[in-house]
Amino acid sequence: MGKRKRRDAREATPTVASPELPSQPVSGPDAATVPPPASATPAPPPLPRWWPWLVLTLAAVAYLQTLQYDFSLDDIPLIKESVRIQRLSNTPQFFRENYWGASGRSLYRPLTLLSYALNYKLNGLHPAGYHLVNVLLHVGCCWVLLHLTWLLCRNPAALITALWFAVHPVHVEAVANVVGRAELQAFLGLALTVWWYFRAQEEANAGHWRRAGWLAAGTVLAYAVGAFSKEGGILAPAVIVLTEILVPERRALLRGRPFAMLSMAALAGVAGLFVGLRAGAVLSPLGHPGWAQVPAVDRVLTALRIEAEYVHLLVFPKTLLADYAVGDVPIARHLLAPGVPAALLLLAGLVVIALLTWRRLPTVPWGVCLFFGTLLPTSNLLFAIGLMKAERVLYTPSAGIVAGAAAIWVWACSRYRARRLMWTGATVVTLALLTRTWVRNADWRDNLSLGLATLQVSQESPMFHTILFKSYRARNEHNLARRHGLQVLALTPNDTAAWFNQGNLELDEKNYARAVECYRHALNLDPNHLGAMNNLGRTLMEAHDPTGAAGIFENVRRLDPNHPASYLNLLSIYLSRGNLDAALPLAEEAVRRFPDSAAVQLNASVAFEKSGQKDRAAEARKRAVRLDPDILKRKEVRSR
Repeated sequence: MGKRKRRDAREATPTVASPELPSQPVSGPDAATVPPPASATPAPPPLPRWWPWLVLTLAAVAYLQTLQYDFSLDDIPLIKESVRIQRLSNTPQFFRENYWGASGRSLYRPLTLLSYALNYKLNGLHPAGYHLVNVLLHVGCCWVLLHLTWLLCRNPAALITALWFAVHPVHVEAVANVVGRAELQAFLGLALTVWWYFRAQEEANAGHWRRAGWLAAGTVLAYAVGAFSKEGGILAPAVIVLTEILVPERRALLRGRPFAMLSMAALAGVAGLFVGLRAGAVLSPLGHPGWAQVPAVDRVLTALRIEAEYVHLLVFPKTLLADYAVGDVPIARHLLAPGVPAALLLLAGLVVIALLTWRRLPTVPWGVCLFFGTLLPTSNLLFAIGLMKAERVLYTPSAGIVAGAAAIWVWACSRYRARRLMWTGATVVTLALLTRTWVRNADWRDNLSLGLATLQVSQESPMFHTILFKSYRARNEHNLARRHGLQVLALTPNDTAAWFNQGNLELDEKNYARAVECYRHALNLDPNHLGAMNNLGRTLMEAHDPTGAAGIFENVRRLDPNHPASYLNLLSIYLSRGNLDAALPLAEEAVRRFPDSAAVQLNASVAFEKSGQKDRAAEARKRAVRLDPDILKRKEVRSR
């Protein structure tokens, strides 16, 4: 009866007629009194003008100290020692080859290589210019993230997300290490793609077709930048669909609007181009020794535990590592292996939180899905990749966790009307993260600093023992170098590079017998290791065995006729023994093969002069000086 009475009362309630709107626009003094339509949607609040400036400032301040830093880790082979990036004319080659220029590597990042080449064109090999570009890219990423999250929530959570992202110490590897630029460019491309896509839909809905067209073109360009900078950038369309699912007022593609469908078709075309070019450049996948002989089930359990460890790093970034050695990532052999049950509970908890906040706080499920989705290609869940665990891969996924945490924090404080607590807590967290970032930055000053910091946490990292070995050897601190070199041999006794490096140290100290032993051990492991072969020949030369050295260098020349070292060494041997019959044709071949090598031209000039070809010798000597004006001075110093 009660229900029926209430229903009757509702039915009896008279409807209130909406005020009639004039058929023509009202002007004059009465215009302000005309009420707006009852169904009118209020305009969304604009982004506060000071927010972007605050984000840009903090993002820059967090990493300004890195402008003084040197190259480190993969910066050295990919930038400092790379010939490819020294010519912008190699740009087509960047799109035809993989990232490392070797068929055994599975990375494809042509626009990242192009950015190194542009850096080289502007400032050569001065590290400050490269670090400056990374800082500017990070600042740009934070600025775009602020605008993107503002589209989602239109409240202070957008600012807090951008601030925490800007100063989070887990990003130090991506920003302070120059080759982390791949992560920065990929994120910038992905975030710009999503932001400009939705801005284009707004303009199209408003009938501003020219502006919508420019934004759509920018969307396609940004998508290409992200995808061709790092493979993960290809996921931008998935983030667009995710956003439309979670934020109904942003739906355009899901409602079948032609402009949105056309935009997505253009993105699909870029994705197809990327997949096609990558297939031609990448010939084989890149594996990691830690996954060797690991069953798929064990790999998945380990990968799930690593994902939970990533979440822990984002929440409590106390212990950070530049290299997670095999010993730092134990394989999970069963469901009850250490860390696996807790990891599964944590990951399940994230999923539950996302489901509970699906309608009330769409930024939270958006962030959780962004974390899992963008981490998936590098998670080792689908297949084993060339790393087990690395902080640099968190650059894009971290935006999801940070956005979700900021949304929950703002919602909780707003519920209890604790606005002052909201800003105070956000400020305290921001300053704590910023301080940890400054401390972590100092570890990346150079390879020596990074190696010392890493070995304090991971004492069994072969990579960083090798890095310290090379750093101390370069500083002529041979006792310290030997200690780390022997540690590498103890950890990886079948590593060709470890024996080669140890041989180099023995050669430095004129321990010829020990050097020969190390180089021969390296060649037993890898018979075609040209570095070990060439240095074995040098050792035999210095040990007064020119016949043995000549045989080694001839073998090197046969295996790699396009490297000048074997020609230089053979010329030195033949000239010192007065064997002009062998030296002269070798000099002619070397000059023809290496017209831009000053050392080859100078050595060849000696052969020409001794054979009576004075004019040709003078010409070769002049060319050597043109190529390297100081080459004669260095030769004079060495001869003393």
